[in-house]
Amino acid sequence: MDAGGGAVRRLDGDRYVRGRIRYLDDEVPDGCLHLVFVRSVHAHALLRGVRTAAALAEPGVRAVLAGVEAAEQIGDLVCLLPEALTGAAGPLMLPCLPVDRIRYAGEPVALVVADTEEAARRGAAQVVVDAEPLPPLLDVDAATAPGAPAQHPALPGNVVMAGVVTEGDAAAAMAAAPATVEGEVALGRGSAVPLEPRGCVARVDDDGRLVVRAATQQPHGLRADLARQLGLPESDIRVVAPPLGGGFGFKFPGLPEEPLTCLMARRLRRPVRWVETRAEALLVGARDYRARYRVGFDPSGRVTALSVDLDADVGALCATPGPIMPAVAAATFPSGYDVTDLEVRWRAVMTTKGPWNGARGFGKEATCLVTESAMDHVAAATGLDPAEVRRRNLLRSDQLPRRTSTMTIDSGDYHRALDMVLDLAGYDDLRARQSARAEGVERLGIGVGFELTPEGIDYAGSLSRGFETATVRLDTSGHATVLTGVTSPGTGSETAIAQLVAGALGLPVDSVRVVQGDTDRTPFGSGSFSSRAVMTGGTAAWLAARDLRAGLDASAAALLGADVEAIRAADGLFRVDDDSGRAIPVGPLISAVRTLGSALPGVEGLQLESTRTYGPQNLQSIPDQNGRLQQYPTYSYSVHVAAVRVDVETGTVTVERLAAVHDCGTVINQDLVDAQLHGAVAMGVGIALYEEEGFAPDGTPTSSDFKRYLLPRRQDVPRLESAHLVSPSPFTELGTKGAGEGGVGGSAAAIAGAVRDAVGAAGHPVRTPLTPARVLAVLDGVYDLSALAEVAP
Repeated sequence: MDAGGGAVRRLDGDRYVRGRIRYLDDEVPDGCLHLVFVRSVHAHALLRGVRTAAALAEPGVRAVLAGVEAAEQIGDLVCLLPEALTGAAGPLMLPCLPVDRIRYAGEPVALVVADTEEAARRGAAQVVVDAEPLPPLLDVDAATAPGAPAQHPALPGNVVMAGVVTEGDAAAAMAAAPATVEGEVALGRGSAVPLEPRGCVARVDDDGRLVVRAATQQPHGLRADLARQLGLPESDIRVVAPPLGGGFGFKFPGLPEEPLTCLMARRLRRPVRWVETRAEALLVGARDYRARYRVGFDPSGRVTALSVDLDADVGALCATPGPIMPAVAAATFPSGYDVTDLEVRWRAVMTTKGPWNGARGFGKEATCLVTESAMDHVAAATGLDPAEVRRRNLLRSDQLPRRTSTMTIDSGDYHRALDMVLDLAGYDDLRARQSARAEGVERLGIGVGFELTPEGIDYAGSLSRGFETATVRLDTSGHATVLTGVTSPGTGSETAIAQLVAGALGLPVDSVRVVQGDTDRTPFGSGSFSSRAVMTGGTAAWLAARDLRAGLDASAAALLGADVEAIRAADGLFRVDDDSGRAIPVGPLISAVRTLGSALPGVEGLQLESTRTYGPQNLQSIPDQNGRLQQYPTYSYSVHVAAVRVDVETGTVTVERLAAVHDCGTVINQDLVDAQLHGAVAMGVGIALYEEEGFAPDGTPTSSDFKRYLLPRRQDVPRLESAHLVSPSPFTELGTKGAGEGGVGGSAAAIAGAVRDAVGAAGHPVRTPLTPARVLAVLDGVYDLSALAEVAP
């Protein structure tokens, strides 16, 4: 498979580094009105009414809208959650603005549209919200306590989804195990924190069509939602996604702000603009998990049984894919380990925190932290080195593909990756240093993390499917245009797609243009999610390009008087593979195809455009006779080693060394894969040590900016030593797997393990982020995770 040669610079790299990219916030159309939301100051309340007269009297204010009136003008949001898991009779619906109940502090209660953003904010300050506060439900225990008020009328309680993942007979295997350990792991609620927040600019064009420019990962999905909510044909809506300053799952549709902005543009017949503030962005969260595990094992360190109870605090229910992440977390157990007896009981519970959206890792980072904590616990109980426990339990390459109740793990060499990362990190030297300095104020800790990362989900029942369509067009200048339904959140996937097309057509990469994110121009597609842009969108474009290449070879053979088997193409030149020197540039070749038609044998009927649809194998949306599903086609993985220094007097953690070995199957562009891994590891550092959305006792968010929501700084993330393996997937056309999510959970788990290793607390309950206060609590022997939750960063 030709991916277009060696190292290829990013197609639009100059625009990014020179600051020439125009993001949504750079767009202020002439005559634009500005929209601001009035947000609740209560985490939980009965809504008695909203008074808007004073706001309407404010100079420059054009319109004010609250819940009762909005419900008459726009359709509800629809949660695309499996009814078999919710137990509800039909899909769960949510109004865009609340009518009778406020569900979280910061929930939009009304909106104000004005000539300027300042006028809109003045008007918003004049809106009076009459609400009767209720006690907040700030954790799973409070939300599931007897008598806790249900947060959705279609559900009897606050458990929005629940399920059990089983393999073998965990209870019997646990009872027969020579030894068992139990532990707890919790992940603090965090944010994906894209540099660019959400926003949209909506207008009605001269033909009466709604034109929406939105910072979204899924323009076609957003268009479908808008059509249903506004009562319009999809063809009357155009959604364009400009370049995104990051997505990480936080720019999925399903929240109310975009449809309400579009509603007001249609009502007022003026462009309307809304851009999220950072405080508004930090209302949305993810990764708020608590897990209790029990592991059965033998004296050799072999795990024979695993039982997990996993609770996810998904905040207020929303229509994004976020609430499905706990189901993915449960389905990813037992990671890449050879554990045949397993039971995972999971719940997604509504509370009065802000809603979840999707977040990079998509639940799999929680699985990683739990399984790796369990492996460290077994190592401590047996006296074995943590790396050796992984070695004795990881699946061997000859055991793959491996079928479980929820996965068919495709390919890999986990043991080789483990050996490589241990060498890369200088693991033996680190352990020797640790032994030499066992005491003192500053302790050295070493952690290992293995992460299995299912990628490329095909989620039946939603618009986010696993297949993609691409069109490739050729023109007489010798250039190709790719129209694809996938989008890039700023990761450069369009460069890899161009490489694939260029390699298939024999063109230079810079003669391929990739068009994304425009519902009028591109085929229907699911946009950016689950690391599938290259794996599915790129493969569809490659197949279309291969179709065109066959025709070009035949045409070149006819024009040059040669056998088609003798035609070679590179850098835009088609030549005969002999000493004759016969050749034709691709531009004149295409011109000949266009103009000669049937006048030249071998050219007649040739099209210069091809459209192909591609979806990987290894998917099973309908349960088989054993009730097994398979929603992910590929399984990337990575192995990590972290070395940290812990100051036992202050609790401060410094990451000294990070190493990772990653395998995402066939690599199209190594630089892009490296960038994905480095970014994922930096995110893992944040999860492990810094990032958490906090709440006051009344449910008010306390993390409204980057002084209170802490991100790792450059000096907090050491240089990553990385290497790659390539184990092509047998279930994709090119052997590719996803490369966008792997590394988040593995690096976080390795750092968490290193901290516990430093303080001699391998079996201690852990709650991330491991702030200095929490590290000191561990040193003081605080074993209650609920108490650790009170130790704010």
